[in-house]
Amino acid sequence: MAEIYKNAPLIEALCEFHFSQEQEWDWTIPGTIYEMVKGDFPVKSQQKGIKVIIDGKTGKATQSDDSTVEKVRFFRDDQSALLQVGPHILTVNQLLPYPGWENFKDLILSSLQIYIDVADPAKLEKVGLRYINRFERTDTNLFLIKPYIPINKPIKNYFMRNELYYKEVDSNLIIIMGNQYDQQNDQNFTIIDLEFYSTNQHYISFKSYNDWLETAHNCVEEAFESCISKELKLYLRGE
Repeated sequence: MAEIYKNAPLIEALCEFHFSQEQEWDWTIPGTIYEMVKGDFPVKSQQKGIKVIIDGKTGKATQSDDSTVEKVRFFRDDQSALLQVGPHILTVNQLLPYPGWENFKDLILSSLQIYIDVADPAKLEKVGLRYINRFERTDTNLFLIKPYIPINKPIKNYFMRNELYYKEVDSNLIIIMGNQYDQQNDQNFTIIDLEFYSTNQHYISFKSYNDWLETAHNCVEEAFESCISKELKLYLRGE
């Protein structure tokens, strides 16, 4: 079991399911799901996309006055969690406070079951579990993964993306790390973004996704612990 930190850097956890597009999408699905979850997720909003029209002759792109709905979002009253439903996609987002893996997993599984009951998708095509961490410390020596450039100059900003393959479950782990500037608070911070995903039907079928989720969470936890130094762990523990 992973260590629970007093100064935990986690700012968001999410799980996203992509379903087969064999069936035509029905926009009544989000409304039906809302009726089933509105007791816990009463606040509803729409995420709209921008439609861009490209002239075939000139290649010039112009923005259309029309906007299309991409997803419907259902929030808890306290904005601590939300469900997002779009064409053949379900996303379960957990913001702060994070209730722990078991509670988050229960929310994932119950939300997925509701989606399956309403939309009756043919199969899962992709599942991803993602954890986004923000550190107010920016010293690269505090992290065990760090940028390296063979030029004797200080690094002002950096962004790294690595993808690891887990053969035992035919899955991939994306590790994104970089520093950013918070203009509102006038400070720099470091992000470690971990996403474990698979498209293998054997591991993410409707019969096996539960076990895969547990494996995914364990792999994300292990990767997180491997990225941070002992000194940073002391800080996260509040020591």
